[in-house]
Amino acid sequence: MSGKESFLNKVNFKTGELSVCGSHNKTYLSDIKDLFRDKDEVYKRLKENPLIYETFYPDIKENGNYVFYGITKIHPGKIGKEFFMTKGHLHIPEQITEAYLCLSGKGMLLEQKDNTVQKTLMEPGTINYVGESSFHRVYNIGNEPLIFYISCNADFEHDYSLLENGGFLDVVTVDDL
Repeated sequence: MSGKESFLNKVNFKTGELSVCGSHNKTYLSDIKDLFRDKDEVYKRLKENPLIYETFYPDIKENGNYVFYGITKIHPGKIGKEFFMTKGHLHIPEQITEAYLCLSGKGMLLEQKDNTVQKTLMEPGTINYVGESSFHRVYNIGNEPLIFYISCNADFEHDYSLLENGGFLDVVTVDDL
């Protein structure tokens, strides 16, 4: 699918799966182990290597004229006091913005821009708009899977440089609730 033809897709609100899915990616603790701050707990949990989150995307080619969308499903759980989360990134070019529509579960969007951190609640029906030049990640702060729809311009790349340079200034833990 190139993105220029019309097509119908359907999301399963319980599983996050798309009826027309070009890629289904799974991220396990071993994939993002360095992002959690409680290293002792990380190494204890690596034996079970829990599934942290999944993404479901249709096959839409990168093109500035197309709309990219997908579904993210973050499983419930914690490493120490810190909730399961997405990796977190910035869009390149930095002018690319993104919108999240929470379909089920309860989460927290963490945004960092110019050394300022903002935490915003996500619950069914909320639309979180991620502005330009904002590093962002999402945490599942509930007891069920957090499933949300994402949408942005299809011509972008992910920048993970913040993760290589010390990471986010803050995290979301049970102390935030």
